[in-house]
Amino acid sequence: MSVGGRVRRPPIAEEPAGGNHSPEVTAMRARRIPAASIALYVLTTMLIVLASRPASAADQTPPAPEFPGVLPKPKDYRENGAPRLLVRSGGVLRIQIFGKHAPLITGRQELIEALQALGVRAQASDEGARVRVGINSEWPGGTAYLPKPGGERPQAYALAVTTAEDGKTTVAIRSSDAVGAYFGIRTLIQLLDRVPEGVTIRQAEVRDWPTFTLRMFKGQCWYYRDNLMFVRWDPQFKWNTFGVCYTDSPNWRSPSEPYRVMVDNACRTAASLGTMQIMQLGNPYMLKDKAIRATSDADVETLAAFFELSLANGSESVMLCLDDFAFLPEEDRSKFENLAGANASIVKRFAERIWSKHPGTRILLCPPPYWLTANKARGYEWAHEYLRDLCARIPPEISIVWTGNRVTTLCHEDADVRSYQDLIGADRQLFLWDNTLKMPAGWGNVFRMNAYLEACDHIATSAWPRMGEYTHGQAVINTYGPAEIYKVPLMTAVDYLWNPEGYDPKESIRRALYWFDANHEVGPMVYRWVNELHQSLFDKRLEFLKSPTDAGLKEIKEITAKYQVEFDRITAITSNKALIETLRPYLRRHTEATTILSEILEAWSTRNTDKPTTINRLARAREAFDRLATALQKGDLAGQQHGLVRQELEEATRKATDALIKNADSPRVDQGATK
Repeated sequence: MSVGGRVRRPPIAEEPAGGNHSPEVTAMRARRIPAASIALYVLTTMLIVLASRPASAADQTPPAPEFPGVLPKPKDYRENGAPRLLVRSGGVLRIQIFGKHAPLITGRQELIEALQALGVRAQASDEGARVRVGINSEWPGGTAYLPKPGGERPQAYALAVTTAEDGKTTVAIRSSDAVGAYFGIRTLIQLLDRVPEGVTIRQAEVRDWPTFTLRMFKGQCWYYRDNLMFVRWDPQFKWNTFGVCYTDSPNWRSPSEPYRVMVDNACRTAASLGTMQIMQLGNPYMLKDKAIRATSDADVETLAAFFELSLANGSESVMLCLDDFAFLPEEDRSKFENLAGANASIVKRFAERIWSKHPGTRILLCPPPYWLTANKARGYEWAHEYLRDLCARIPPEISIVWTGNRVTTLCHEDADVRSYQDLIGADRQLFLWDNTLKMPAGWGNVFRMNAYLEACDHIATSAWPRMGEYTHGQAVINTYGPAEIYKVPLMTAVDYLWNPEGYDPKESIRRALYWFDANHEVGPMVYRWVNELHQSLFDKRLEFLKSPTDAGLKEIKEITAKYQVEFDRITAITSNKALIETLRPYLRRHTEATTILSEILEAWSTRNTDKPTTINRLARAREAFDRLATALQKGDLAGQQHGLVRQELEEATRKATDALIKNADSPRVDQGATK
């Protein structure tokens, strides 16, 4: 067979090639990959890795995790046989795109890089291409069998892997738009695998489209560096909007130069890739001394100018946030009878200025009462009246941002959605802001790898499966934790947003852990390190500080030793240096604390014979904890430090140590506390 003028050996594709693939042939509508519990998944896929053995990760080869499925889960997916060899070792895979759209060019380059990482070469070519990608309007006839995408839905794509009678396997991706074609390429990348003969591809046929067409997550405001990383990472798992949080620049009147540069870089990167949008968030009330005045036209002009940082660089949406900090300044009281009137005036004039320069810009508004039961919260008794009044005065095109029945709503109910919709008006669009990624709560709510919605105990009968209809397919997910490990919760969140009808948290976490790292063993190992070992150490520390004992310290040291060993194993098998630098401060958080805990135990042993010395030594231990916390605190805005522990997250240790000092100074102390 000849490919691109080069004679190749007869293909071996007639027989299924080996690799990390399940042998089943399935029809998507009847197919559901078994969704074991998270713990069972970790144990079954990582048993050998996590068992006690020498610290070197190279001394044993663990079994490769089984392919769990594409993430996000496609709407319609079927496999028509075992994996086929797509390109031999030493061969070259040629890729053709129809059109010069930025998302297609980006996708082709990412596919080339993915194939190179699997050990084969790939290149752009219009001749002898085995992979062809294009949109409906530019797709040539007769090039390959391919089902059409789902109607003309935005971001829809269809993918088909076919094998001709001569054994040649080809891939075709057709889409409703250029971004959909890019998402089809991202699905294709997940179908590839490395085997000794070369690279195989699963014989899949896919018709897919998102339920939520605006899938945004808000940057977690730890480092500007992470914002820029996420702009590139987001679309690889089919996010299409990144929100730059208003806490990145609370001073909307005079944004800092680093903030300006970060927004500019994010927008330019998104524009060059063509796969993402940047949405800038701003809150003109966050800093009380710089709060906006509704009586000042100059303030409204300044607010509109703040959003020019993104709109002038291609952004199509903005979010004006009045949540949590809004109040009625003294200057406004004489002209506006209430906060709703002042806010409505600001919003109308703001929208006029934005639309005069950037027609069609989507404006999202987060009001102070952004949850249904706000009227029952202290200081928000006026919430429902505010919403009716505000929404009666502002342009109908402006969507209202809302979190549900509560600020963090685990399970939305249909009646609650309808009730909030009634408050803002039947014709005004709702925009979902979700805060549930911090649930179930772990240490500090941030250093965990949770599955989205796993805390909702009745997803199927709640409003979650229909949330796309209620919100017209638009939502933002709030983030909380260090960037690298938070990729797992974010992958499960976009899994829901893409396909809420087929979402299952347990199945989703399995997929997310698998796709977390180029080495599929890493995800389950990091999950155990973060959710189990780190959480256990933190809990054991607080337990020890209530009543220091030899047994308690011994247990902490044993778990800490395992914690170090697991960190070394992760380090040995991942090439993601940013992940290691994210985890390292949390390793230090416990390995460097054992000496302090030993000092506390020794000090506690003298509490009944030398109380002043005990108190003095405990106070020094408290200072040592403070020094460690300072060393692990948040890095600078330039983002030169990775994953450092924020100061406020050490407060539980401080309080527990202070309580111990107070207990040591009390008249009566338990005589048997050290046993």
